[in-house]
Amino acid sequence: MIWLTITATIAGCSGGNEAIVPDSEPANSTLTALSAPTTLEAATFRVDEHIVVDPGGGPTAVSNAVIRGERDRYIAQAEAGQTMTILVSSVETNAVAQVVGPDGSVLLEAAEEASFALPASGGYQIIIGSSRGNASYTLTLTIT
Repeated sequence: MIWLTITATIAGCSGGNEAIVPDSEPANSTLTALSAPTTLEAATFRVDEHIVVDPGGGPTAVSNAVIRGERDRYIAQAEAGQTMTILVSSVETNAVAQVVGPDGSVLLEAAEEASFALPASGGYQIIIGSSRGNASYTLTLTIT
């Protein structure tokens, strides 16, 4: 699956709204390639909250739902060298995660499950979206 960044300017608002969507979504907008920090800085998230994960203390789980075109963002603090394990479960297997590091680099794209070493200390953005339609999901996050 290829992901696209769609930029749309809303009359009467400064700046624009960006969204990352699967290429199968219909679009009547201008497609613009943006760097990860610019896209995430300008994006609007339905849920935008910090979550606390106790390293070595077991997983932290958050349940929520997104509708088509929406994204939720969770931010977790971690140290370089720690391991992040993500599991996104949904009834219709249509919720996916994107992970962005403290420097704005995309570490994980459109995944339901992954485990990887963290390259830097700081806030990691876990962005949940739907690969198709609406998605009720549970994000389970472990940092060790």
